Amino acid sequence: MTELYVTPAQKLTEKYNLTALVETGCYQCAGLNYAKSIGFLESNLYSCDINTEFAKKAKSIMPAATILPTESISFLTQILPDLSKQTLFWLDAHYPLHYGILNETPIEKMPLSNEIMLIKHLKKNYCNDVIICDDIRVIADIRNPIYKPGEISEYYYVSGIWDELNSILSDTHDLSIDSVGEGIAVFTPKETNV
Repeated sequence: MTELYVTPAQKLTEKYNLTALVETGCYQCAGLNYAKSIGFLESNLYSCDINTEFAKKAKSIMPAATILPTESISFLTQILPDLSKQTLFWLDAHYPLHYGILNETPIEKMPLSNEIMLIKHLKKNYCNDVIICDDIRVIADIRNPIYKPGEISEYYYVSGIWDELNSILSDTHDLSIDSVGEGIAVFTPKETNV
């Protein structure tokens, strides 16, 4: 979880009575530690990492949490059908090349649309959840308010997902984009859902 975004995450957690955290990409366990520090029970923390060592270390730090050594699509497919708690999602699983996965597919490179689609189709009461997506500045679309062509290496830019990002949850959530850190997309429940 991006350190710059922790205070708003806490406010969203309180406002929407969120009791579980689902994070894709545990890395060094910062997001899980933060969630626990603001009152999430360790048993209500769910995470994964494509790097087995990161997942193993996070599990040793948070033994009661559900932490799986896998990629985000398999992880979400496994946990979402049984998850009914109001949930804060922190979607940050992308660029497996950084983890030594040399033959990444476009979906593996930026699985964001697929992750959100899984939440919509597999998670009970997803319309009451908050979904935060990290690294939005890499979405190469002139409609993305924080996209700046040429600002980063061409490898990082992803195109063709802006419309999906804006439409998948448009019936249940409002979307805001924040330029903090690497750019954050925040999906909050429409007032009619709450």
